[in-house]
Amino acid sequence: MGNRPKQTQNSKGSPMHFSVGAVIEINGKYLLIDRDMEPFGFAGLAGHIDEGETPEETLFRKVDEESGLKIKKYVLLFEEEVEWNWCRVGI
Repeated sequence: MGNRPKQTQNSKGSPMHFSVGAVIEINGKYLLIDRDMEPFGFAGLAGHIDEGETPEETLFRKVDEESGLKIKKYVLLFEEEVEWNWCRVGI
């Protein structure tokens, strides 16, 4: 797999990339990271889907890379097209 983010055009013809994010709850507590790059602040684990990678593969990879945790099971909470989001990856 490439390390090149999967991208296409959104419904309005603007460039768009694909990402996944994880909400991890353990014993009533939620895992967040304190971002040291923009946008700063606390966030859930997330990352871009690389070209040729499935969303599930990305989810498992990003959670492992960012936390060392291994996913045993997951539930899709939602999916959406976000127009206002920005990213460091040049599209």
